[in-house]
Amino acid sequence: MSRMLNVLLSVYACGNSGSGVEGIIGLNWVRALSRRCRITVITETGCREQIEQEKNRLFAGRIMPEFYYVDIGEHGRRLAKQHGNWWFYWFYRKWQKKVFLLASQLCRDNSYDIIHNLNLVDYREPGYLCELKGKHKFIWGPISGFAAFPEPFFADLGPKAVREYRMKNRINSWQIKHMRRIKRTVANADRVIAATAEDADFIEKHYHKEACVIPETGAVTGYGGRIHSVDEGILRVAWCGVMDGRKALDLALKALAEIKKAKRADLIELHIVGDGEYYRQWMALAESLDVAENCVWYGRMGHEETLDIMAMCDLFWFTGWREATSTAIVEALAMGLPVLCHDCGGMGEAVNDSCGIKVRLINPEYSIRNFSRALMTIMDNGDMIEKLSRGALIRANELTFQAGAERMMTIYNNLCDSEAE
Repeated sequence: MSRMLNVLLSVYACGNSGSGVEGIIGLNWVRALSRRCRITVITETGCREQIEQEKNRLFAGRIMPEFYYVDIGEHGRRLAKQHGNWWFYWFYRKWQKKVFLLASQLCRDNSYDIIHNLNLVDYREPGYLCELKGKHKFIWGPISGFAAFPEPFFADLGPKAVREYRMKNRINSWQIKHMRRIKRTVANADRVIAATAEDADFIEKHYHKEACVIPETGAVTGYGGRIHSVDEGILRVAWCGVMDGRKALDLALKALAEIKKAKRADLIELHIVGDGEYYRQWMALAESLDVAENCVWYGRMGHEETLDIMAMCDLFWFTGWREATSTAIVEALAMGLPVLCHDCGGMGEAVNDSCGIKVRLINPEYSIRNFSRALMTIMDNGDMIEKLSRGALIRANELTFQAGAERMMTIYNNLCDSEAE
């Protein structure tokens, strides 16, 4: 297609200010797509200040998008910051209704080739934009969140966590089977985009719709990207994340204890960034396992400070057991850091043998044993980090937002070409 497409994007989170990682992801998608098509963006009012102050810089050399802002309210914004708080979706659904009214007006006054509900990545609230399908093509995604939490992994988190995650699994199962708006949106979409192959399989199995796969996040190359190696015989490992149960820092601490039993603990340091519900519990666990001296705890850090800590390490360790494509993983790869993680979800697809080591998601004992073995293998092979680091930089270039935007544009163009025929 030779002409420039006109695209209406719904991007709830689109900016660094107050919208967390989702906001950074949304803004990077808009920036990448604005190189290739004319975009109108509907986003949440909390993103307005940053966008309006910085849009000339953010979109220099690109086609300046037109932004519209819809308010979710202060309470809704607060709930959005509480990851996993299900009350947020009540406010988010009301926000989506306002988005539909605004989009309806915009569609009366403008001719859009594509209407795309791009984020949030969670499938639970599909919005109402599919009802505008007609002369416009409608796309939903990337979406994720269909898979259940693996029960063997939250048994050690305490009775409260077991009840919470079991309840979430039940609610998730009910929503997948019975929420009519999800079924209707999938059925009516001209294209559904899944964040992972696992999500795509789920969509095909439960909704009988083929979904293409594009990760919901991407790498931003250029920040501290270099070839890493183990200096002074000490393996420095970075762990970053919100300390809730599914991030599973306890697996890392228990794997360190196995390394200590093997008399190798003097060769490894674990640099831990983040805080949350399990912060004190996991600090106490490190003490009880006698690995506290191997751990450096930074608490919650800003994004730039976190990247600085990662840059001084040799390996990134992602112990989580339920995730789409973790932003931390693609950031690590872009910095040249090899990744040690579970072979599941988005991390299982982002990381391959050229840039990291993956452990099958079976049960905690299997993970602890194989994480510790992987680390000791690295310690025994001095050039392994350097080899994987070179692979990480190559892999990061394959996972950039620009690469994702090119794939998205292929979908846009194919849909519009088929309409023209």
